[in-house]
Amino acid sequence: MAPVGVSTARSASRQTRTGAASEVASKIPPNFRTTLTKVNGARFVAQGHAGGRFEANAYVTPTAKEAAFAFAGKVEPGTVLVLEELERGREDAGPLLMMEKMPAGFAEGHGDWRYTVVDGNAVTTGPIDSCTGCHDEAPHDHVFRIGD
Repeated sequence: MAPVGVSTARSASRQTRTGAASEVASKIPPNFRTTLTKVNGARFVAQGHAGGRFEANAYVTPTAKEAAFAFAGKVEPGTVLVLEELERGREDAGPLLMMEKMPAGFAEGHGDWRYTVVDGNAVTTGPIDSCTGCHDEAPHDHVFRIGD
């Protein structure tokens, strides 16, 4: 499996600006595996997350699969992308990550994406620096291509 989502941005850092990201209840749909469309066939190495520690499955709002992952068209507000990470070679759950395309003006410098990270009991959401630092370099509207 080839790594995907690798950028040249600096290494991830903790959120430093007050109010830029916050800890809240998870906005990730609890039934994302059945309501969203799975993008990949086999799990892929999430090289851009924790140095490739995880393999992942990617899910997207069904009507946005072509725009988000085939880079065919505009990713519309309301689109949800969920990355379910698992320890490489095992079934142990890792973090759940979500990108949600928000209305224009939400995060203008970052494509108006809201990021959500659920890691254990901690939930962080907003324009998270460690997410935007890489996704600002993605080839199509802050989204990296996913391979089978």
